Amino acid sequence: LIPGNLQAFPLDSPHDERSGNPGGPAVGDTGTALLPAALTGTNATASADPMDVLIELGAWIWALGGAALLICGFVSYFGLKRRLAFATLVKDNVFETDRISTPFVLGMFNPRIYMPTGLTAQEQALILLHEQTHIRRLDYLIKPLAFLVVIMHWFNPLVWLSYFLMIKDMEMACDERVMAASNGDLRADYSRTLLALASRRSGLFSPLSFGESNVKARIRNILRFKRPALRISAAAAVGLAAL
Repeated sequence: LIPGNLQAFPLDSPHDERSGNPGGPAVGDTGTALLPAALTGTNATASADPMDVLIELGAWIWALGGAALLICGFVSYFGLKRRLAFATLVKDNVFETDRISTPFVLGMFNPRIYMPTGLTAQEQALILLHEQTHIRRLDYLIKPLAFLVVIMHWFNPLVWLSYFLMIKDMEMACDERVMAASNGDLRADYSRTLLALASRRSGLFSPLSFGESNVKARIRNILRFKRPALRISAAAAVGLAAL
């Protein structure tokens, strides 16, 4: 698989009984002890193997496809950063702007929470809990790393499926965390907030948006949510460790 000059090796074992020189070729077998091209009938000037041509072509297609995805990711990321240049600081790492339609976390080294203007106090509280969970779980780092895996394996449909299912799981896990951390039943209010901020925008490397990923499935998951009992959580942890 790796092109280069082939090195000839002795065919005889180091202790060949026919050889008086251990480790060397047998006497009279000089022509067969090595692996020259002439022995195998290979012609160095022969035309290239068609399989080599296909592998070379495939390598170029793979590289061009990965480069195209990487460029699209950078263009999407920095284009969004440019739109957020005039966002207003609300508090800590929370910013507000009228140029977005759904909240999200953006940034790898200094993640910020961006929210659209016009939200009620209750909506802001629910969104902050959701986005802060993303930050605590380092989802803003995991998603870009997963996107790099997609770039390297863009030809594999299973990797694409895994990537989008991972994003869906991230959002549902944060939704469930908000439900579990609340003192009351927030399912109705949270579902209304999620539906109101649902966004049709979807990108390969979009930020962790509150209302962008599988809104319908997330609302169903929220409405079915029940606080897990301690024994169920313990059994799940033991089963996961066993697997």
